Amino acid sequence: MKDNRHLTRIGFGVSLFLLVLLHFLKPEFNPLTRNLSEYANGKYGFLMILFFLFNALGFVGMAFHSYRIFTHRAYRAIASFLFLVCAFSAVILSIFPLNLIDSPSNTSSYIHIQTAPMFLISEIVAMTVFTIRLRFERPYKPHFLPTITYAVCTYLVFILFLLLVRDPNYTGLVQRMLGFSIWLWLMNSSFRLT
Repeated sequence: MKDNRHLTRIGFGVSLFLLVLLHFLKPEFNPLTRNLSEYANGKYGFLMILFFLFNALGFVGMAFHSYRIFTHRAYRAIASFLFLVCAFSAVILSIFPLNLIDSPSNTSSYIHIQTAPMFLISEIVAMTVFTIRLRFERPYKPHFLPTITYAVCTYLVFILFLLLVRDPNYTGLVQRMLGFSIWLWLMNSSFRLT
């Protein structure tokens, strides 16, 4: 499928637009302390649901992309599978939105909280597998350096995320930093390599 670039670019581009729009539409949400998923509550909550669905579309595109460009069967299968896990997780996150942190938990929030780590870990591992294999794919070898640079930045932010995610004063900030660094890697991969 040669047009997978449209899936990734539309998916990740629209999802970023929706997320930025939500920050303007809901200025009462403190970005330092509020989880991104909390935007699913209230008047504009449907935009957060669309955000997850467009992310899923982008990850389906990355799965097709991995399958198309990698010559090594194992890397092709692993990267494609992990990107499909990301897509599936994003759909689950959209179906089961998170309640506001200071409100009582429910089944939807519980499923969301259990799915979020699977989403994050599959993103990081898929990014790692994709980046490692890229070095050995001759037509894409020149793109390895920027791709590994974005990946290393994401790993550093991921370490910061692990250190600060339990601090309620910085939960939202580190979540946004990690999401943005992953988004930069995804955009690099979908724009440069298709």
